Amino acid sequence: MKEKRKLAITVLVTQFLFVSVISTGTYLIGQRLQEIRAQSIINRTYWIEDPAKFSKSGSVHTHVQITGWVAYTRYEEDGDLHIKVTPTRGAFTPFFIAECIPKLPCNKPNIDSQVMIQGISRYDKEHNWWEIHPVEFIQE
Repeated sequence: MKEKRKLAITVLVTQFLFVSVISTGTYLIGQRLQEIRAQSIINRTYWIEDPAKFSKSGSVHTHVQITGWVAYTRYEEDGDLHIKVTPTRGAFTPFFIAECIPKLPCNKPNIDSQVMIQGISRYDKEHNWWEIHPVEFIQE
């Protein structure tokens, strides 16, 4: 009986130590992963795309950089910031949407301001438009 009790206590202590190490390790690993992610974004190649062409047919590249004019901004219920971008100041079409997400927040740009956006290109089937989602960098 004493042998079983000793074994059970050893297992509990081992599990506690293992969980403690994993928790600490995960925290340190998590910090390191954030540093690596930030570094990879800084070192990533962004392909410069024409905003009019991107609005109509997107890009063959995943990571794009596009400069255009802000026609509209709106916060969605999920916390995303939608930015409607056009190739020409004051225009409403053609356009694409740049989407900032809560995990990569950005400042809401002013209407009619020129912005340079870097992020991931994709086609939104639900809305039938091309977008940069998420925005990884925006400069007004």
